[in-house]
Amino acid sequence: MTELNGSPAPSSTEYEMVISYYNFLNNTYSAYKSFPFTGSYNSTTLYFNAPAGYVAIEFTPPAFGLVPVFFGDCLQNFRVYPEVLSMPGVVAPGQYIFVRGLVLPPIETAFYPSYSLGTSLSYAIEVGSNVTAELVTLSGKVVSSAQITFNPNVGRYTGFLQVPEDVSPGYYWVVLEANYSSYTLASYGISPSYVEGLGVGMVYVGAPLNVNVWVSPGSPAQGQSITIYANITYSNGTPVKYGQFSAVLVPEADLGAFESLALSGVNVPLYYNSGLGLWVGNATMPSPFSPGSTAFSGLYAGEPWAVVVTGNAFNGVPAAGVAIAQVAETKYVYYTGVLTPGSFYPYNGLFYNANITGFNGTIEDSVFEGNVYIVDSNVTIADSQSYGTIYVVNSNVSLVNVRASRVVVVSGVANLYMSDVISSVSGHVNYVTPPQITALVSGVESSIMHNLSALWSEASQLSTKISDLSEWLLSNVSAVNRTVTGLGNSLSALNSTVSGLSSTVSKLTSRASSTARPPQRPQSGASRSFSLGVGVAAISVISLAIAAVALSRRH
Repeated sequence: MTELNGSPAPSSTEYEMVISYYNFLNNTYSAYKSFPFTGSYNSTTLYFNAPAGYVAIEFTPPAFGLVPVFFGDCLQNFRVYPEVLSMPGVVAPGQYIFVRGLVLPPIETAFYPSYSLGTSLSYAIEVGSNVTAELVTLSGKVVSSAQITFNPNVGRYTGFLQVPEDVSPGYYWVVLEANYSSYTLASYGISPSYVEGLGVGMVYVGAPLNVNVWVSPGSPAQGQSITIYANITYSNGTPVKYGQFSAVLVPEADLGAFESLALSGVNVPLYYNSGLGLWVGNATMPSPFSPGSTAFSGLYAGEPWAVVVTGNAFNGVPAAGVAIAQVAETKYVYYTGVLTPGSFYPYNGLFYNANITGFNGTIEDSVFEGNVYIVDSNVTIADSQSYGTIYVVNSNVSLVNVRASRVVVVSGVANLYMSDVISSVSGHVNYVTPPQITALVSGVESSIMHNLSALWSEASQLSTKISDLSEWLLSNVSAVNRTVTGLGNSLSALNSTVSGLSSTVSKLTSRASSTARPPQRPQSGASRSFSLGVGVAAISVISLAIAAVALSRRH
């Protein structure tokens, strides 16, 4: 201890050393322990238990001095990153904070061995501590927490701390705490037998931007370029013209990997297009030949993808959560430019403005767009579609089951098998019917003629049967007519007989009435029998007449 001029202080001077802890929640120091000293020079070893944290060693009047130190594991070298690595660092509700760093143990732990690892205790603490990250309000309330684990592949502790969806905008603490329970310290009788650590950072949670994302084309081929469009506005609808935004292509099946992909630098930058009033970027889908604008080559081929847009405006306002556009990648692989044997697969291809040179073989189940040249080749194109123009140059091209828009033969020949050209053809083009089709058509014609002949024979037989049936019906109708006529004559004669009988009955009745005299004698049995016989005969004739009339009406 010296005077202000540098001379030693009097040996009788008494002063005090005070150990104070810093409270980051209210930005204050509070005294923890104090030790008295006397004289101008002292070398003293102090032993005491103290929690981990930021400490100021202060010397009180008449001495003046201040030494900042740290007790416990120091976690201050940890880094806290928002999803978008830009300044100012801002995150939106629902986004993640990436935490990465090292645990720095107290220096004295380097002199103790670790009985569990066989290394120094310092190294065991460096790689084996339990680290927790917490998102804390300015008032001290914990709203989110996550474990941060040691990653041996990068030699650092790494992890993600999520910001809850329902938190309010503003500043938040990111508090890191470490703890290591040591068997070595316990065996040495050191209490407590654990080592703790502390680290503090801050982050701003901002009201998010509104982001609407789409891509064109929406169903690209593998390896094809796509254009990403993003309409980004503030919450009041004002367009965002300045900022930093990027897109990440992620398979929908592995959408959770987008944070690590973004942090690894697999990003597509977006630029503001004042003419469109949109943020625009260009990306390339992955293919078996290239990862494109992704970290995947040959994986997830033909599966749904997602374009994730993140970023913030110039004033730090971040994009809302995760803005996603769906991309339905097809099974086709995109090819363009000059293509030689081995530079493309001869199936499931999308050939756009391509020049296929020196290829001998078959290309099948593919799509041709734009102007596709086939040069110095002997090619069969099968089961495919062409929406542009196929140019044949010094080549022999066969189209089998192909629907093409236009075919131009500059030199060589094009043979069309069961194919259709919608617009036009020019040059040496042959429409060929394969032998198999000819044989099939001939067989079908023969079968049709045979069936028609058999049908004609059956029709003739049926006509004969119908004629015979008609004659039989006519014959039977004539006989019925004759029968009906004879029956009519019989009925007429019967009617005459009935009329005569009726007249006779009337006469008999009149005669019986005129010869009656009182008192009557009982009639003889012969008279009664005659009258009864006449009545029965009359009734029988009437019944016969009714039956005859009914029969006549029925026929």
